[in-house]
Amino acid sequence: MPQIMKYCPDARYVVVSNPVDIITYTILKVTGLPENQVIGSGTLLDTARLRDNIAKSINVSPKNIHSFVLGEHGDSSMIPWSLTAVGGMPLETYLSSSRNKSAVMPDKDAVLKDVHEAGGQVIRLKGATFYAIALVARRICEAIMRNGRSVLTCSTMLHGEYGVSDVCVSVPCIIGAGGVENIATPPMTPDEEKAFTASANALKEIIAQLDI
Repeated sequence: MPQIMKYCPDARYVVVSNPVDIITYTILKVTGLPENQVIGSGTLLDTARLRDNIAKSINVSPKNIHSFVLGEHGDSSMIPWSLTAVGGMPLETYLSSSRNKSAVMPDKDAVLKDVHEAGGQVIRLKGATFYAIALVARRICEAIMRNGRSVLTCSTMLHGEYGVSDVCVSVPCIIGAGGVENIATPPMTPDEEKAFTASANALKEIIAQLDI
């Protein structure tokens, strides 16, 4: 990366290699690049799987579901269910007002377990996760090249958001031509913030063992 940035100091770098949060952090530390220029794919794929999972439970298109997987791209990631919305309504409100009696509240523990294990399941069945991560990389690049200013759960350096600093972790980021142009920090419940902090701390424990 230090060699690459000599020739492309103004590029936007999209990191997809795992462990993506650690590599994103390392690139920032060893290159000194502005933080907005380095974007980890983070939990964007996890978030897509989450929305698809919820969609199947409530019989709504995933495109109309807003929900996030935040934290580490890994086993400590968390779902802030309080932020989950369908058609602009909180999930509970939508379900209580829906005429579709087959729409049910997803099993939250089972959904999180599925999010954590989906990648391993794909690898067992196909050998590797080729296609889904390619779509994620394309989505990030599209937001940059078209200046989409899209809200995507990407890995970026935090400076006090949710009380977390000096670690790259996934939060809702506004991705546009400038890379990470802003970070959205919608309020989470105390328990959700605790889970998010625990996920970030798991990454910080790994970083502390590295010579960066």
